[in-house]
Amino acid sequence: LKLQFLYLIASSLYSISMAVLRGAVALSAVAGAAAGGVAQTPPMGWMSWGMFTCNEDCSDAAGGTAKNTTRCISEGLYYGMADALVADGYAAVGYDRIHIDDCWQSKNRTAEGDLTWDTTRFPSGMPAMGKYLHDKALKFGHYTSLSEHTCIGSVDPNKVYPGSRGHISQDAQKFAEWGVDYLKVDGCNFVDYLTYYPMAYPAMGDALLNTSRDIVYSCSWPAYIPYYGNKDESAKHAVYNSMVAHGCNVWRNYNDLYCNWAGLSDVIEHYGTWSTYLSQFAGPGHWNDMDQLLLGQSCLSDDEAKTQFAIWSIMASPLIMSNDLRTVKAQYPGHYAVLTNEEAIAVSQDALGVPGMRVSGNATTPNVWSRVVSGGLAVAVFNPTAASQTVDLDLAALGIDLNAGDLMVRDIWAKTDLGAFKVFNVTVPTHGTAFFKFTQ
Repeated sequence: LKLQFLYLIASSLYSISMAVLRGAVALSAVAGAAAGGVAQTPPMGWMSWGMFTCNEDCSDAAGGTAKNTTRCISEGLYYGMADALVADGYAAVGYDRIHIDDCWQSKNRTAEGDLTWDTTRFPSGMPAMGKYLHDKALKFGHYTSLSEHTCIGSVDPNKVYPGSRGHISQDAQKFAEWGVDYLKVDGCNFVDYLTYYPMAYPAMGDALLNTSRDIVYSCSWPAYIPYYGNKDESAKHAVYNSMVAHGCNVWRNYNDLYCNWAGLSDVIEHYGTWSTYLSQFAGPGHWNDMDQLLLGQSCLSDDEAKTQFAIWSIMASPLIMSNDLRTVKAQYPGHYAVLTNEEAIAVSQDALGVPGMRVSGNATTPNVWSRVVSGGLAVAVFNPTAASQTVDLDLAALGIDLNAGDLMVRDIWAKTDLGAFKVFNVTVPTHGTAFFKFTQ
């Protein structure tokens, strides 16, 4: 089946992209002062939640006395992932941080009201973990929630851990003392979203800016307006401006990702629908976060893995893996090749900091996504359908002036120059994405 895409858009792709660039530059001036210069490109790293959630059981599978600290939420897990991040080449291509998520805490604060760690699962403590990561030239990511209790308590009453409500400044200082470089601030277990969060999220941002460290602030505020899963991004306009002003560097907009194609395709469609709107708020120091990368888990085919990585890179979303780094290279070599593809990463980390957008398509037809990058245009052609599709790109309708010279095309996945073209088409497998850099 051959589909001819004639993008009859009043303004060309370049015009749209340059409008976004102007908006991104304007916002960047505000964010640069508020954010202290951190997160100038989308953060890259690894987090525990998607793969290991809140596994507190550190006994071995046979019920013996050996500690299963390589699978449960414990220092053994995070030290092991830090080792793998370096040993298997992830750190060398830009993945430079390890993120603790929920369930690390003691269930009670100290007598002084401080957060502290579970001493059974983290016997060395958080300052020691920060030092271990920093000694490997990695950054230390951490977690709290602005509610009274963290998110796990909303689904498991036996796992109720303290959040930061009533302790915002105190907790910000404590994370800084531990050497934290990145703080994810969740927002579960609360009912007055519309009154508390407009105060609490800016307060945490201000508190972090007042510490002695440059800490990337990941805030989940937009995902809770007016409730989790809200699809109307235009209802959040004032929130985005406030977040940037109070130092929020990364924010979740939409649903959590779980390891299945249906959830991933829903997130892709949401961001595709709202990409033009959302891109105006993103740029150096402040990024839309589409959630974790599922690559390295069994729920994605190699083609689906390419799709997630390409669209996350086009949208300038953080590239935060959640998998078992110790097994990815051997068990999922196709995923590993995508995760470490330096040309794809270069799109994500492009120094211009201009987020991309979906130009055409929807959940049932092939999509074209694009992003202005240094020296050219990154283009992703995504096929959400159940059959292979051949897409003919109308280059003139894409704003490419062939009178200026032939289009030079490089295949990012193959790391190969395809040559010069006056017309261009590509066949894309089901759920797959072709990924190119166009130059003239």
